[in-house]
Amino acid sequence: MNPSRFAYFAALLMICLLATGAIAQDTAAPAKKDGDPRIQTALDKLKYKYTVNGNKAYELTFDLKEKRSQLVFINSTTQTFSKMEMREITSTAYKVKGKIPADQALRLLADNDKRVWGSWRTVEEGDFTYVVYAVQLPADASAETLDKAIDAVMYTADDMEKEITKADDF
Repeated sequence: MNPSRFAYFAALLMICLLATGAIAQDTAAPAKKDGDPRIQTALDKLKYKYTVNGNKAYELTFDLKEKRSQLVFINSTTQTFSKMEMREITSTAYKVKGKIPADQALRLLADNDKRVWGSWRTVEEGDFTYVVYAVQLPADASAETLDKAIDAVMYTADDMEKEITKADDF
């Protein structure tokens, strides 16, 4: 394996460990009742409409081309890795009953190799497996950086949803 491939996979492993909580967590900026106010400030600057759910995550629904829409979540909860406070932005592409089929899992892994920012993951919940695109960024990222992260998860998840299911469920 060449050194740049190794560095990529090592970084991806660290992100996965961070996302799953395998690395020490910290809530340096605890979410308030209505979510992390840093997110609210950035979203208000961007003039985005949002709600805050019971998990204190900000939910945004975007209208896209072809009469499609996409739901994006911005977590108020943060994690600290090596003194960097990070948060995650996600968007679900689709769900399957039971486990994700092997051919779809391989498709997502191959697609991860093309991505500069973010990655695919699967989340099992009840009888379903959700395919989610996630981006991690500094918790105090600027409104402009947050906007780019929103675009990354929104368009990537919607494109995959359209390709795999042809539906518009998320």
